Amino acid sequence: MRRIRSEPPDVVSYLHTMNPSLSFWSSLAGLLAVEASLVVAMAWLAARWLRSPQMQRAVWQAALLGVALLWVAELAGARGQLASWLPAERPRRTLSVHVLDAPRNEPVPETVTESATKPFLVEPAETPFPTVTPPRPVWWPGWLWLAGLGLLTGGLARSGAWLLWGVWRSRGR
Repeated sequence: MRRIRSEPPDVVSYLHTMNPSLSFWSSLAGLLAVEASLVVAMAWLAARWLRSPQMQRAVWQAALLGVALLWVAELAGARGQLASWLPAERPRRTLSVHVLDAPRNEPVPETVTESATKPFLVEPAETPFPTVTPPRPVWWPGWLWLAGLGLLTGGLARSGAWLLWGVWRSRGR
């Protein structure tokens, strides 16, 4: 009976993908900035060629909506979903084989057909699973962004309330 050793999973890389680090936040902020600036640059070029202020305003409103939708889609994780809708190349089938040394107490089979007919047993690796302390997640950029969003939303609500109060007051006189 042939024995095959199984390797422990890569726990360290799994833990690094689950906890946001400063590089995660900087790449997310950079990606959002590049996407937003591309939309703003296209709107600026389109508005520059238009003479009518109404059309320019419509272009800038569409750009603002486009930036908002891009950010919502990016933060919701919809980029992978949208990319899956695009036609892709047909995946190729590949086969990879990892050959391990045969145990010393059993003879090495002489032909492939002999070894293919024998059953094999999967053994755990000789080294135990590594004990890894997960890296500390970095959440302050997310909280900072959320606080800024809250301030902007509060300012927008305050200005809308002030406008409604002014309209209500002017109609009363």
